[in-house]
Amino acid sequence: MTDQQDLTCFVIMPITVPLHLLDSRYNGRKDHFEDVYINLLAPAVERAGLKPMGPKRGGSENIQAGIINDLVSADLVLADLSALNPNVFLELGIRSALDGPVCLVSDGVDKL
Repeated sequence: MTDQQDLTCFVIMPITVPLHLLDSRYNGRKDHFEDVYINLLAPAVERAGLKPMGPKRGGSENIQAGIINDLVSADLVLADLSALNPNVFLELGIRSALDGPVCLVSDGVDKL
């Protein structure tokens, strides 16, 4: 059994605001989803006793391989379906195919 401290939650979510929604929905705030992660999702994951693994990647690593590895290894995946981001749906599909635990959230604006 995994020690409670070692449990991880990989957060899949939009990283950027779609240009067609930038002004109409997000008041020109390009950093909307970064704020959602920092101020809402990561603290909620931590409060639940899991270590959050954010969606951003850096450096010259193989980004896709890192995402797949996180989808496979995370104890839980938290998927933010806001803005109906195709990458999020692809990653959610991969995680679902792996039959791992998933938690779905949305801002409730779009009809799923």
